[in-house]
Amino acid sequence: MPSGIRGIRAGGDKESIPLIWDPIPSVESGDGGEEGLSVWEAAAPQVSYPRPRNWRKLEFKNWTQLVAQGHGIENFEDDDISNAWIREFSGIPHRKLVTALQLRASVYPTREFLARGRHEAVVRSCRHCGADSETVAHNVGNCPITQDARIKRHNAICDMLSQEAKKEDWTVFHEPHLRDDNNELFKQDVIMVKGLKAYVVDVTVRYEHNTSSLRAAAAEKAKKYQRLHSQIKELTNVVDIVCIGFPMGVRGKWYNKNSEFLLALGLPKSRLGRIARALTFRVLVASVEIVHIFVNKARSIVRSGI
Repeated sequence: MPSGIRGIRAGGDKESIPLIWDPIPSVESGDGGEEGLSVWEAAAPQVSYPRPRNWRKLEFKNWTQLVAQGHGIENFEDDDISNAWIREFSGIPHRKLVTALQLRASVYPTREFLARGRHEAVVRSCRHCGADSETVAHNVGNCPITQDARIKRHNAICDMLSQEAKKEDWTVFHEPHLRDDNNELFKQDVIMVKGLKAYVVDVTVRYEHNTSSLRAAAAEKAKKYQRLHSQIKELTNVVDIVCIGFPMGVRGKWYNKNSEFLLALGLPKSRLGRIARALTFRVLVASVEIVHIFVNKARSIVRSGI
C-alpha cells in the first residue's frame, strides 16, 4: 500500500479513534432502574413531523383561505345534502356538470374572473347591462337578461314546496295580492293553511358569499310580511301566522332551517332528505342553465353584429 494512504485514519485524528478492545461508552436509558445503553444501541431522538390525520380537512381549510376560488366555499363543508349531486352526477349532461363544478369552485370564466391579477386595462363590466362587475352572482341573480330564467327557477321551488304541502293536507294559496295599511301592494309566494295555522312562505335564491348569507336572507324575508298579519287572517281565517323565509343557495347550498320548516309541515324524515336533495339539485341545475343563457345571448348578439 502506498505510504500516503497508509497514514490515513478514519474520523481524522488518530488519538480520537477508540481501539476495538476499549470499553464501549454507555448512556443512561432514562428509565432509572435499567442498565445503560451504548451510544449505538440508544434509540434515535424522536422528531415530530406534521402528520394531518385527515388530509381532506386540511386541503379544504386551505381552499377556504383562497381569496377568489375559496369565496364562500366554507358553506359546503360536511354538507351531505348540498354535496349529494357530486357523488350522484350520472344524470347530469357533461356540459352542465362542468359548469356546475366551475360554479362550486368559483372558477367560472366571467369577465371579472378573467381580469383577476391583470394590471392592464381590462373590461370587467357586464356585457349585457353594463354593471360594474360581471360576476357569477350578478349573472344568475341580478342581470336583466336572465330575469325570465330566474323567475322560472323561483317558481319551480314554489311548485315543489306546494306539492309537498298538499300531500300533508295543507291548503295552498299561490301569490295572493294583499295591501298593507298604507295601501302598498304585496305578493306573497305561497300561503299554506291547515286548521288555525298559516305559514307565509317567501322563497329566495342567493349567492353563498359566506356562512351568514342564507341566514340573513331568511330573516329579511320573514320580516317582510309581518305588517300583513291582519290581512292574512282575513284571507285565511286562522289564528296563528308564521312568516318563513325559504332561502336556497345559487350553487346548491341547503339552508338547515329549511329542514325544520318541512318537518313542521309534517314531512317524515325519510322523505325530508330526498326532497332537500331534489330542491338543491333543481336550483343548481337552474343556475347552470341561467349561466348558459347569459353566455349564449352574448354570442348571439356578437354574431348578429348588434
